[in-house]
Amino acid sequence: MSSFKNILQIGYGNFGRHHCTSLLNRYNVFVHDPTVQKFNDGINKVKELKSMEGLYFELVIIAVNANLHLELANIISLLDIKTKDILIEKVPDNQLNKNLSELEKSLLINFPRRYYPFYIKLKEFCKNNIIKSIKVEGGNNSLLCNALHYIDIAEYITDTRFNWIDTELSDVFPARREGFFDGLGTINCSNESLSLAIINRKSNSPHPNEISISFRDGSSIRYIERVGIEENSTKFQFNDQIVINQSELTVHYLTKNLLPRFSQFQRTNSLFLQSLADKVPVNKGRVLIT
Repeated sequence: MSSFKNILQIGYGNFGRHHCTSLLNRYNVFVHDPTVQKFNDGINKVKELKSMEGLYFELVIIAVNANLHLELANIISLLDIKTKDILIEKVPDNQLNKNLSELEKSLLINFPRRYYPFYIKLKEFCKNNIIKSIKVEGGNNSLLCNALHYIDIAEYITDTRFNWIDTELSDVFPARREGFFDGLGTINCSNESLSLAIINRKSNSPHPNEISISFRDGSSIRYIERVGIEENSTKFQFNDQIVINQSELTVHYLTKNLLPRFSQFQRTNSLFLQSLADKVPVNKGRVLIT
């Protein structure tokens, strides 16, 4: 066993592999996933989570189906597995075990855009340039799956919190992941100073997400995340690629934490879920979105 600090990961699917790519050769990575027979070289396979009791981990990553995140986080806390932080993906419900009041202080939500140099620089620019509105529009943005990422980054770069979220759907259909759903329509968010509209009206369109930001002084930026800035009448300058792959990001979570804790994002998460009431199928109180 290496002398590196320990990381425990549950799940070795698409996202799980990206996390591991970022962490291998820097940390001692343990992975538990009973559905996978062969792991990449350098990964310590964990057959039973109970065998990890007594060990300390710098981070526990839960990279499985979103509906299992909170159950697994509860299991980690009930076992004697010591860690400061538990990384989960987007949370489709607010059900936390009432007896685990400390758990929500440990949960980090994986909103990787907070680590993109583009948004870090834009957040700095917004200290002296106030955003009035943001519009995210595209045919391939998987509206319900990706909405929270855009809601979070809007709150993050403006240092504000939305107090109103409304979702209007023209269609709801099975998502690519079996048993879950996505939709077409518009999600509107607002507070006293900022409005955000996330729009997807064309299912399976190849048109990429186009993001327009309007500032109070009348200037604006329009960009496509995987292409770059298309129009810019502000003094903000950024010439590098906007999107950074998860395989390059996870390691930075251990050196500088920019991610929100569940307790910090819970109110916004609740507003979003409330906006989906009676519009998206649920199971045992859980909205079936990924």
